[in-house]
Amino acid sequence: MGLFGRIKKNLKQVASDFDDKYESLHSLEQYEEAIACCDEAIALDSKHYLAWLNKGNSLIKLGKNEEAIACYDEVIRLDPEYHIAWMNKGTILGALGKNEEAIACYDGIIRFWPEFYIAWTSKGKILDAMGKYEEAIVCYDKVIQFEDPLHSESALFEKGTTLFQLERYEEAIACYDEAIRLHNPVAVTTVDPYFTWMNKSHALHSLGQYEEAIVCYDEIIQWNPEHLDVWINKGQTLDKLERYEEALACYDMAIRLDPELSVAWNNKCATLDKLERYEEALACCDEAIRLDPEYFHAWNNKCYTLKKLGRHEESEQSFAKAKELMNLK
Repeated sequence: MGLFGRIKKNLKQVASDFDDKYESLHSLEQYEEAIACCDEAIALDSKHYLAWLNKGNSLIKLGKNEEAIACYDEVIRLDPEYHIAWMNKGTILGALGKNEEAIACYDGIIRFWPEFYIAWTSKGKILDAMGKYEEAIVCYDKVIQFEDPLHSESALFEKGTTLFQLERYEEAIACYDEAIRLHNPVAVTTVDPYFTWMNKSHALHSLGQYEEAIVCYDEIIQWNPEHLDVWINKGQTLDKLERYEEALACYDMAIRLDPELSVAWNNKCATLDKLERYEEALACCDEAIRLDPEYFHAWNNKCYTLKKLGRHEESEQSFAKAKELMNLK
């Protein structure tokens, strides 16, 4: 190797040495300094694609999306099959609402790596956002066909969510059930089972299968009893089944977890009303209103509770307030 060749090799090595320095700066959230580090590497070796990629990643953190895209484009020019650059560019474009361009990025990966599940799933999510549900399902089915449990779980979850949008609830439930079956708690690609069980409960609720929905809530509570919305949803479902005392226990649990949760106080008010425990109901309404003075539903419930207590003038005042708040919406 001649002198020029040795110098060129050394410059590439020095450029690579900046990568470790970059990682330290980026992890410390010193993004301007990290970008300067990348620029030094690029000045030594303009084809050092990792420096271009890293620069793009730091530019994103600074909200400089267009400049970040330019960096990813340079990586793609240097290596058209570098999937991380395609993915990062697609993510930015999707966040900017440039859906067609984002899809083109995911298609760019799929062309040379047709089994890259993240590209298919990401493309499906963009199509979902565009309301192209059937096309999104095709993307999720591609991943499911790979028959890799680590990847299928997320695709089944997304497919279930899309089917829910299409009001195909039975099919959505089947997807959620399969995702639950495949769940691997230690896998990086896993879906948080909370979302799967909750989405399943929503589908069951839409079918009027309230008892089955409660089973979903109980499953979540079993491994994490501090999800407030689970207690609220379970309470509302028990209300529909006229199991009022059990519903009250759910709202009380939510209040115990967060005493300032106005929706729990309001829901408790409505349930106490059904049990004709009007004084207790009124106290709950007042607490909900104290926590959120513009809570329309609490004022509305207070109106009806006062009416049942024969306090008609106060009831009219509450109704007027509820009407005022509704007109503001």
